[in-house]
This record gives sequence, C-alpha cells and structure tokens, in this order.
Amino acid sequence: MNNLLKLCFLLLGVSIYSKKANRIEGNYIGTIQNDCTEKIIINIYPKKKQLYYLISINKQKGKVHFTKDENYTYIHLDKLEGVYRNDSITFQNYGNSLNNYLRFKECGSKYLVFVKKTK
Repeated sequence: MNNLLKLCFLLLGVSIYSKKANRIEGNYIGTIQNDCTEKIIINIYPKKKQLYYLISINKQKGKVHFTKDENYTYIHLDKLEGVYRNDSITFQNYGNSLNNYLRFKECGSKYLVFVKKTK
C-alpha cells in the first residue's frame, strides 16, 4: 500500500510538472513599451525534468523556479524575479535610491514585459 501511494504522488508530480512546463516553455519577447535599445528574448526550455532559461542579451542562463501566493505566480531566474501571468512575464528593471539596482541597462522602462511568442 505504501509503495502504491508513493507511485501515485510521483505520477501526480510528473503530471503537474508536464502541464506547467508545456504551458510556460518557449520564447518571451520584450514589448515595445520596454524602451530597449536592443531586442531581448528570454528562452525557457525543459532539460532533465527541470525548466531552464537563457537571456539573449547577456547570455545569462540557469534554472527556473516558481513560487505562488494567493494572487500571483512568481518566476525566479536566479536573482531576476518577476510575475508570470497569462503567457507574459513582468520584471521590475530598476529600484530607487534606497534599493538601487539595474537589471537590463539596455532598457529605460521601470517595468519590463516579455510576452510569449506564439507559433
């Protein structure tokens, strides 16, 4: 019985991963509102039952992680964190004088939106 229960949880986990991976994987293109000097593409792809990313502009790559609360799904690309919703990802590009940072120097907008390219 214990082994059967473990198998059920394993299959459920694989099923949830597959649905999430299929929905999220793909190329996300920066919108014109981002005010970027260069086109930025974020590629999210599966590899060995894990999602990975590659950012075209700086060749940054790594594992994709997610967290959720009652309102949002957050996507974590190492130190780059954003909100994932409806096939789009929104990042805050820079902070303020108390929390000074800059994610993409090529872009002038405070919030950057990347939309999944559909085939």
